Amino acid sequence: MKTHVFRTLRMVLILGLWGLPIAGSASPQTAECPVLESNGWNAWLKDIPGMSTPALHIAGQIVLPSPGYRISIVPGPLDRMNPPSQRFVLVASPPKEMVPQVISTMEVSAQFPGLSSGYNSVFVVCGTQAIAPKLSVEDLR
Repeated sequence: MKTHVFRTLRMVLILGLWGLPIAGSASPQTAECPVLESNGWNAWLKDIPGMSTPALHIAGQIVLPSPGYRISIVPGPLDRMNPPSQRFVLVASPPKEMVPQVISTMEVSAQFPGLSSGYNSVFVVCGTQAIAPKLSVEDLR
């Protein structure tokens, strides 16, 4: 019995040191994206009074396995091209309370200070999948 406990503990330590997920310990970086479907994405630049660069707007629609998810879009890296492209990460936090298992469509949108006066494209990723690959950015100034 004592030997079995030590073997189990040793395996947990080894898996943890290698960075492999241990059952029940998924982190946001390794968790799979719950988005079942994604469509209708648009990106545009629009001037905002008092800002030196235009604001970048991103909007789209996602389908989730249930209602109650908290969604946020986080800006990611901007490449060094001219004009640049930028990646955004959609973060979906599952509901904490019990919810019906009903497929739900959700409108998603975000506005960010533009890091450039013009963009080549933007990408929206969730987990390891691109849910809005290479969106052209419309200039509405």
